[in-house]
Amino acid sequence: MWPQIIRLLKAQGFSQRKLAESAGVDQSTICRIADGRLTDPRYSVAVALIDLAGGAERLAAEHGIQVAQVVPAAAIQGQGMAHA
Repeated sequence: MWPQIIRLLKAQGFSQRKLAESAGVDQSTICRIADGRLTDPRYSVAVALIDLAGGAERLAAEHGIQVAQVVPAAAIQGQGMAHA
């Protein structure tokens, strides 16, 4: 699921560097997520990537990616979460 989200974000024009800055991690972390070596990113990284992709509802509706089972709905709706 996470490599697919990274591919979607890259198709929207995000570089790995920009994704890393937005998620507050090193570019190497985004690279490991993208190629499947990191299958369970830190919670804050997961929330940031979901948010950048347009949210859980958009991922589900437009791309068939169900993230609500991974990250609680309250978090992916941006309630109290600050992003870098």
